[in-house]
Amino acid sequence: MNYREIMRRRFILGSTQPQVILARIQENIEALRQSSLPYQISFSTGIVQCDPSSDLTLSDYLALADKQMYEQKKGR
Repeated sequence: MNYREIMRRRFILGSTQPQVILARIQENIEALRQSSLPYQISFSTGIVQCDPSSDLTLSDYLALADKQMYEQKKGR
């Protein structure tokens, strides 16, 4: 198995999977917030959809996802 195949299997999700996964994480975090924890928990993500025909590199996509995550953090 080559590097691309390993990365594809490990990190690529279908187009609807991120929303399902995020909803589940957010539900669990909300349940923790309702508990009597002595601290607050938050969760921020940056998700981008990659276009194979694009000239963007992996670093470009990671930078876009990182930017999206920090914008989400600022919006709280």
